[in-house]
Amino acid sequence: MKSFGYLKLLLLFAFSLSTLFAKAQYYINGQDPASVKWKQINTENFQVIFPEGYARNANEYANIFEFSHKAVRHPYLEKSKKFKLVLHNQTTTSNAMVSPTPFHGDFYEMPGQDIYAQLWGRQLALHEYRHAVQIQKMNQGFTRGLYFLIGEQAPAAMMGLFLPFWFIEGDAVFSETINSRSGRGRSPDFSMDLTAQILDKEIFSYDKAYLGSFRNKIPDYYTLGYQIVLAANAKYGSQIWDEAMNRSARMPFMLVPFTTAIKKFHGKGKVDLYNSTMEDLKVKWQKEDLLKDKESHFVNQPQPKWFTDYKFPIQINDSTIIALKTNIDDIDRFVSIDSKGREEVLFTPGFIFGNSLSANDSLICWNEKAYDPRWQMRNYSVIKIHNFKTSRTKILSRKSRYFAPQLSHDGKKVCAVEVTEENNYYLVVIDIKTGELINMFSTQENLFLITPRWSTDDKSIVSIALGESGKAIVSFTLESGKFEFLSDFTFLDIKYAVLSGNKLIFTAPYGETNNIYLKDLETENTFKLTNTRFDASGLSFSNDKKSIYFSEYTADGYRISKIATETKPGQKMDFAKLKTTFAIDDLGLKSSFILDDSIVPNKEYEIKKYSRLGHLFNLHSWGPTVIDLDNYSFAPGVNLLSQNLLSTSVAIAGYYYDLNEETGKFKFSYDYYGWYPVIKTGVEIAGRRQFYKNDSTGLYDEIRFTETNLKTGISLPLNFTKNKWIRGMQPYIGVSQKFLKMNKDSDYKFNTDQFTSLTYQFYTYNILKRSVRDTFPK
Repeated sequence: MKSFGYLKLLLLFAFSLSTLFAKAQYYINGQDPASVKWKQINTENFQVIFPEGYARNANEYANIFEFSHKAVRHPYLEKSKKFKLVLHNQTTTSNAMVSPTPFHGDFYEMPGQDIYAQLWGRQLALHEYRHAVQIQKMNQGFTRGLYFLIGEQAPAAMMGLFLPFWFIEGDAVFSETINSRSGRGRSPDFSMDLTAQILDKEIFSYDKAYLGSFRNKIPDYYTLGYQIVLAANAKYGSQIWDEAMNRSARMPFMLVPFTTAIKKFHGKGKVDLYNSTMEDLKVKWQKEDLLKDKESHFVNQPQPKWFTDYKFPIQINDSTIIALKTNIDDIDRFVSIDSKGREEVLFTPGFIFGNSLSANDSLICWNEKAYDPRWQMRNYSVIKIHNFKTSRTKILSRKSRYFAPQLSHDGKKVCAVEVTEENNYYLVVIDIKTGELINMFSTQENLFLITPRWSTDDKSIVSIALGESGKAIVSFTLESGKFEFLSDFTFLDIKYAVLSGNKLIFTAPYGETNNIYLKDLETENTFKLTNTRFDASGLSFSNDKKSIYFSEYTADGYRISKIATETKPGQKMDFAKLKTTFAIDDLGLKSSFILDDSIVPNKEYEIKKYSRLGHLFNLHSWGPTVIDLDNYSFAPGVNLLSQNLLSTSVAIAGYYYDLNEETGKFKFSYDYYGWYPVIKTGVEIAGRRQFYKNDSTGLYDEIRFTETNLKTGISLPLNFTKNKWIRGMQPYIGVSQKFLKMNKDSDYKFNTDQFTSLTYQFYTYNILKRSVRDTFPK
């Protein structure tokens, strides 16, 4: 009886989860152009799928992942399942994701201009593969049994139901930090919003911190999760999280297995762990705050009611500053602020990257995303220039991959970073009037270039450069085309280098907080100019070159500040005596593996063709129910779900029993997204039972027949998003054919046993992009 009861519980749980998570089948994050030819590399533990022409980068991924996977999966897994990852190199999105259904990774091959001091591929190896480890960790015990019932939806379901997002992301940030010299855990601006909130506001309740708020700025899952994971690791070791995942996977019927595992170590559950962690951080950060030499240099500016950032301030004249304004209550705007603190909106941009801004007395220059009409995995970063005196906007580049553009001081040129589809990195100079390319520079090592800035005499361009040894500051001389290093490489997250004469200005987290530093290139002496509490960013020289405008973080958002460039003897830095450590270093948490200290092998793996036709079908989940997503219903039966790794082919097959008509039905649908039009097909063969009133007897006779429905259709999902407007349309035309066949022993027959019907649909939309508080678009 006990085993029978357990079986019933298992079946009930399976039915519920099959219903809840069948929609995961339909999570498709977009397709690459149909013209892309795919290749693959297979190693012992990984399969790397990549576009033709991207072999060098794919081979680097194969080596990095093979080299680091044992450290990343420690301490959760002794062995791991082969992991498949798809590289997308035509997108300008800096992101990656690991999907449990089907289990694989999608990596978007565009390093962001806000990248910390580690190469993109290494970041993904340490962070994203940790998510793959988490998913595999959940496939054990009860969940493993559930896997045989519903497939890959089982570990996905357990993660979704029991593992908080703050743990999933916080644990991955911990992995990227503990196994490297960098990581977000060593970037002060990563935790500054939580620090400022706790010191100057309050500790929010767990629900508010986890679920978010429309009233306050809430730190994201990454920041919140990292602090909790780090603190628990320091007190209890990694066993606390290992046990939490073990219990969630093996005993989900406990309802709160994650919390009970934490209680075993902490004494109370996850909410109390959150509260105690925040209280400990408050005590620690208050002590550090008291010991800091704190100075603020705010200029006269608006004081908004809600959380607002004013970033990248630029002085236009003696009385006006231009900045990028972001607000939880409004969409992004370019604004001017006068000397009395009055604000005026100059222009509302589209989907900006938000890593830089450039302006002069009439022009604003920035880069924003431009979309391919059909392919979600192909988009662009174009340069735009707005003349706020004439209210005219010019698109300087089209179908480009330019980032962090900057106007020259004479207003004739723009410099920017170009990232090619092969991930070659260039500094380009473009003529504003004609849009033609004037100069192109690169480094011999193909260093990734970040936020270039013109020197104040327009003779050179200064940029942050990222390589295997971290970040350094480099200068490109336009006349000679040569470059030189202005600083040594470091794994500290240096940013925003600006040059005027022999004065090199930049921000760096020496002493754990981002501050502004000035390096005298003649004497090689470095001076500290600010003592900010939380963060300084977005530097620019004033018109007279005697001051620097920058954004200073507060608990209410970034505010505009100004500091003189004049140095004093007491500001000179003695780096030999300076200690820069972060929480993960202070707590003594160490890994025997540090990727940045290691020599990654350079093995040449065999490259083979990856056949799209041969990989159309990829069965990943199944279940004892059939889901009808059109009617939001389910019935007992057998359901098979297939989705390929390129997100171009989706198939569902199922046989189920109709409880109402007491007959069986077979359903098969197949959608193909790999061509410009989307092809949708479906087949349904169903036994039918109905009752027909016999006029001669007045009784109802039972009629049984077979109904076969065939349908096919073509849709064209088009995206015309432009500027601040999200626009698109989707025409559809379909044809369906119905066949009816009466059972042989029936006394009835159909007058018409075939029906053909056409379906037409045209869907279009035009909506304004949303702010944080907009639950619906305008």
